[in-house]
Amino acid sequence: MLRKLKILFALFFILSLSHASIYMYFPVSSQISDGGVLYIGKLGKNHVARLIFNAEDPSPVLSVDTTPEANAVIRDGRLWITFQAPSSPGRYYLDISVERNTGVERYTIAYDVVE
Repeated sequence: MLRKLKILFALFFILSLSHASIYMYFPVSSQISDGGVLYIGKLGKNHVARLIFNAEDPSPVLSVDTTPEANAVIRDGRLWITFQAPSSPGRYYLDISVERNTGVERYTIAYDVVE
């Protein structure tokens, strides 16, 4: 029985790593699953936007890569990503790769640029 419990907890731990998520504080309060897409709303042309995420759960953020390139800073337990919206209207995406001790997680932020 004890062995079955150990196997159950091991499976739970492995599955929790593959379904990791990150919590966004700003501009919307939401939790994004690994591989998920979060729509944050509308931005004006050339608007500078800042995203604030929790950088500690489930483990500390080690590094961040974004496409297109954005300014990413980790401080005070938060991940701050600052980027500029394009100058033409349309739907755009910001792909974020977060490296942690537990592996690499990928998130996509979607937004519309309006007049």
